[in-house]
Amino acid sequence: MRSAMKLLRCCETNNNSSLFIRQCRYASKKKTPPPRGYSRNLVKSVVIPHSIDIVHEVVSNVGDYSKFLPFCVESSILRESVEQHQDGVASLDCVLGFRHLNVEEKIQHRVSVNKATRQIRALARESDHFFSIRYDWNFESIEKNVSKASLNLHIDLKTMIHAVTFDFARESIEMKVFDAFMRRADTVASRKQ
Repeated sequence: MRSAMKLLRCCETNNNSSLFIRQCRYASKKKTPPPRGYSRNLVKSVVIPHSIDIVHEVVSNVGDYSKFLPFCVESSILRESVEQHQDGVASLDCVLGFRHLNVEEKIQHRVSVNKATRQIRALARESDHFFSIRYDWNFESIEKNVSKASLNLHIDLKTMIHAVTFDFARESIEMKVFDAFMRRADTVASRKQ
């Protein structure tokens, strides 16, 4: 019934255009997009010997990624929200360029940073090699200068070759990326002393 009502509303607002009707029918049937391609998940938590403020600052400073993250060859901010949203979330659009093995591409992301809840979420636009990339960072304080950073990464790769490459290199990439974030936290902490 809801789908029919959505379709009826769509038709009323667009003078019965057949293209728009087809789009509305399609949109009304979709609930959540199904995984496409070759889905991969990575869930990882690490304890970092720095305050939650330092760790959150390092991960949320997307514009500096190319300075310290392996495989990241570009990190540029396209647009940053001037005002924070009512819920305390600031958002930005950025381009992250990656190069690893036989994959090189620039991917546009929408990043949301919630300082109050210590969460960072990024969604990437479809690109040459990926249907989607979504990553969620969560942070918690364990002690005064000890924090836990948790990453939940979900990707949908377009080809089996790239999925197999990801599977093969996953542990190495994971280790290098988390190590880079930890070293960057060391650098930021030493600057603040």
